[in-house]
Amino acid sequence: MALIDWDDSFTVNVKQLDDQHKQIIGMINNLHAAMQAGKGRQEVGEIINKMVEYTRLHFSSEEKVLSENGYPAYNDQKRAHDAFTQRVLDFQQQYQQSNLVLSLQVIGFLKEWWTGHILGEDRKYAAFLNQKGVR
Repeated sequence: MALIDWDDSFTVNVKQLDDQHKQIIGMINNLHAAMQAGKGRQEVGEIINKMVEYTRLHFSSEEKVLSENGYPAYNDQKRAHDAFTQRVLDFQQQYQQSNLVLSLQVIGFLKEWWTGHILGEDRKYAAFLNQKGVR
């Protein structure tokens, strides 16, 4: 069973960003499944590394679309993205140094941050971008 089930409430009606959000949710689900199945440290580490890199790609794409279209709350989005990125980089570094055991607390953080961010902050820009013809 997936930790996060994608449904229409998550959509921002911008295909590229929705597709990226689905990928990220899928990665969180894969990480959760790997942990539940007791997968090895290397496999879990690889999932974390892929998630970090893909998250950077997504934030860059999203920020570019928002900036190019003059989204008024761009700076708020950027700050939220930067704070999340730093937190996840800290998790990644601690995990690589064997100082962090991925726990339900970390998975809970990822789940809550992403669902809260998409349903809260990202949904705020949906109508703005759609009015500018961005789909």
